[in-house]
Amino acid sequence: AQDWRGIAAWLGLTALTELPHGRHGYRAAVIQGNVTLLYNGSASMGVCVEVSGKGCRQLEEAGRVVQWGEFIREAYGRGARFSRLDIAFDEKAGILDLYSMKAAHLSGQTVSHFRAFQTIETYSTGEGGGNSAAVTLVFGSSKSNTLIRAYDKAKEQGQEGHWIRVEVQTRNGNAKALVAAAVQHGEGVFVQYLAGLLDFKEEGQHSDKSRWETASWWAAFLGTVEKLRLSIQRHKPSMERLWGWF
Repeated sequence: AQDWRGIAAWLGLTALTELPHGRHGYRAAVIQGNVTLLYNGSASMGVCVEVSGKGCRQLEEAGRVVQWGEFIREAYGRGARFSRLDIAFDEKAGILDLYSMKAAHLSGQTVSHFRAFQTIETYSTGEGGGNSAAVTLVFGSSKSNTLIRAYDKAKEQGQEGHWIRVEVQTRNGNAKALVAAAVQHGEGVFVQYLAGLLDFKEEGQHSDKSRWETASWWAAFLGTVEKLRLSIQRHKPSMERLWGWF
């Protein structure tokens, strides 16, 4: 349906500003904070809702979203089609080390669905003249429908302390399938999906790496996010970006 006003009301958006033009084939758009509604495309395009990471926080702070699993189920029930869904898992207990993850992967101690892997290092100069490096690990290709990023969120935000973020980005059919699974089985599928995509292993004797034991630190990380995902008060919600067509 092209009823963008009804969707805006459902999202609790009451102070929308019209943009000078649309995008993605839509001729018109309105925005409130970090939530954008695109409309006036072809009859089959419906209305596109773009919610960035900050937009997720915006909907939480406004009280529109208390539990992301429920929100996804409600949107799905209204006929939403998801073309992209990014899941973010935050680790602040000192479990993950990016350089150890890189070394493990390069030494063949992972079972992964991805062929492509790259390391991106970004350097910045501090006040004392020293260089500080921020590393991002990317499993998968930017052209694929699924990839994983792991990076130092604390450095990105200019904060002290340990904060590693592991993101799973899904698009097109993979996003739709993941949403459908979450609606049917609950948010636990997000952790299961990550574990199925990438598994760090303790080197074993068996010729089949999939039979090696999962590395204790990776198992600890997966167990931590499995618990924290249930509490929006204790942990940032796992959905980082939602794109949907209504």
